[in-house]
Amino acid sequence: MEQTNEMNRSAGAVRLYGAVINNGRRVVLLNVGQWKEVWDGALRDDEITGDLTTASASFTFKIAPAAMDRQGREETAPFITGRTFRWETGAAGGQNGTLYVTHTKGNSFYLEQKNDRNQAAGIIKLEGEVKGDQIYIYNRKWRETWIGVSRRGRVTGKINNQTEFRIFE
Repeated sequence: MEQTNEMNRSAGAVRLYGAVINNGRRVVLLNVGQWKEVWDGALRDDEITGDLTTASASFTFKIAPAAMDRQGREETAPFITGRTFRWETGAAGGQNGTLYVTHTKGNSFYLEQKNDRNQAAGIIKLEGEVKGDQIYIYNRKWRETWIGVSRRGRVTGKINNQTEFRIFE
């Protein structure tokens, strides 16, 4: 999610990465950017409340109804806006990193990919779509087509019908 501070607008929008754990009872948000903070809280209705573990402060985030919208989840499952996944391939001695779901619409979804083994590549924009039982992810920069199937929240398949990949939480 992105955070802005009304009292410090010059900080701009800061991206927080997060996870809902412990069967939905706990939310952990990480600011891996300029502030290096860990936010530990709980999700209740339309709020996340908790404490910063790196400072003596508490927080409450109101979640906009659009962020709570579950409509369309089935069409792009497991790629739901705001989710972060890990990925691995056997390419070039083994590659891995993260995929962040930036947007979903109908059967289409959009991702930001980071490669932990090749950080110089930066953030790569990917497009994806669900066609029947298969998931297609298009990496136009590297001319790759990832085709896989989703089972139990994991996606496995091949890139350009050659290199195996897996995407998981």
